Amino acid sequence: MTPRHSAKNRRNQASRCSDRLVSVRSAVVLLLALLSGLGAAVLLYLAHRSVPLIVLSAAGIVALAMQFFDGMIDSGSP
Repeated sequence: MTPRHSAKNRRNQASRCSDRLVSVRSAVVLLLALLSGLGAAVLLYLAHRSVPLIVLSAAGIVALAMQFFDGMIDSGSP
């Protein structure tokens, strides 16, 4: 038996895809930014072992990395 592909099934499938909380692009940008912040935090911990310095620096690096990766990854719109 072959599955039926009606217009109703296609609409249901399209609505399920649009119910995502974030797009794949946003998830990748956020993941790369968080990994950059984590890497910076590890390096700062090994160098200074000062928690306030690590937290403030890593937060700044995450913010800058989000801007950087957002610009690097093309959104696909002209």
